Amino acid sequence: MAKLKQRVVLRGSAKGQRRRRFLGVLSVILFSVWGIFLAQDRHSKSVVESYLGRVKAFLAKSATLHHVEVSGVPDIIKVRLLNVAAIKLGEPLGFWKERALVSKLRKELECLKSVEVHRNWFQGKMIISASLKSPIGHVESEPELYLSREGQLFHGPKNIFPQDSLLALDLKSREPESLRRLASWLEEISQKRSAFPAPPRRIAYRSVEDGAELTLTDGTKILWGNFSRLNEKLVRLKQVWKDAREKFSGILVADLRYFEEGKVLVRQEGRVHGQI
Repeated sequence: MAKLKQRVVLRGSAKGQRRRRFLGVLSVILFSVWGIFLAQDRHSKSVVESYLGRVKAFLAKSATLHHVEVSGVPDIIKVRLLNVAAIKLGEPLGFWKERALVSKLRKELECLKSVEVHRNWFQGKMIISASLKSPIGHVESEPELYLSREGQLFHGPKNIFPQDSLLALDLKSREPESLRRLASWLEEISQKRSAFPAPPRRIAYRSVEDGAELTLTDGTKILWGNFSRLNEKLVRLKQVWKDAREKFSGILVADLRYFEEGKVLVRQEGRVHGQI
């Protein structure tokens, strides 16, 4: 029995593939009609019969699934994808419905951002093209659970999505719209890493209204409040941070929840607020 093949495939646009497929099928039909026309000539019967026999054999071969190619994802995902698809070589190629297979793969493999399935009838081949979601953080309480940049929670293998390079997330709210707002804010945060006293490492997220608490790599905590006025808060935080460091020692806590009232509160962890 033939083996499933996994290799990267370079392919043209879907429109180009459909056009080539259509032209190929059309050519087979036209040659078949031509053969039937020639069959009217008794002297050509043997030639036509030979030709039609080859056409029949070709169609029988191309209508059978001989191999599968997967592109766009790492090998570990290819293996999972093929296991979920449960494709059996030797089955009729027409047995597999693209939409149903795509729906199954997206449901079972949450880490896939896109999936496309195409059949090459002339080679008896199925081509599966996929891409992975891009995580912006991982949920620290649940292994292999991530938040995508689009604000969707999904499961994925840790060796594909290294957690050391992602923000650790403590999620109190998992409402879809709330997660979309959080992901959008985290995207802004990631682009402003250098504006913080140290890079953000952990986010404790409460809700859109109550905002989030950031923990930086040096232990600093920032009670951020709601997601509004990001740039203004960072500018003000930078202004007060030097004075705060001279005034307090140890790990500092900055409270920006009252920013709209003109207050930035900074204290040493374990002590009451001081206002700067």
